[in-house]
Amino acid sequence: IKPGGSYGDIYGYGWAKVIESVFTKYHPTLASELHFGDTDTGACVVWVESEDICKTLTEIVWTLINSK
Repeated sequence: IKPGGSYGDIYGYGWAKVIESVFTKYHPTLASELHFGDTDTGACVVWVESEDICKTLTEIVWTLINSK
């Protein structure tokens, strides 16, 4: 993941799509482990069942949030 992307003013579903897209690009075999069931227009909710996948997800989201 290369920090520097501009995601503008996206919310809930938009962030879910970005996270799923980036996660799938770099970890295609793990993408089915992401769950977005409680996401709505105002909040992105993503969860996983494995600590290892959670660490990977956290790294990706951290990079997306902190991109400049």
